[in-house]
Amino acid sequence: MAFSSGKQPIRVCVSAIMFLTSDLLLGLYGTLLKDPMIHVVYMFLFYLALLLLTFSHAHSSVPLLSRADG
Repeated sequence: MAFSSGKQPIRVCVSAIMFLTSDLLLGLYGTLLKDPMIHVVYMFLFYLALLLLTFSHAHSSVPLLSRADG
């Protein structure tokens, strides 16, 4: 997602990078480091990126596709 968001609005690019960072932190938390602060930062980045992605779609001028559009 982070590598293919080049032509998207800046909100989508930032949220993609935040998702990438949160996934890296989750990998660190699950394998190497067991610091609870990493889990807190991971969850914060994940939910903030999700919220940012939702707001970027809500303010988008591109209409949603329907099943009739094919």
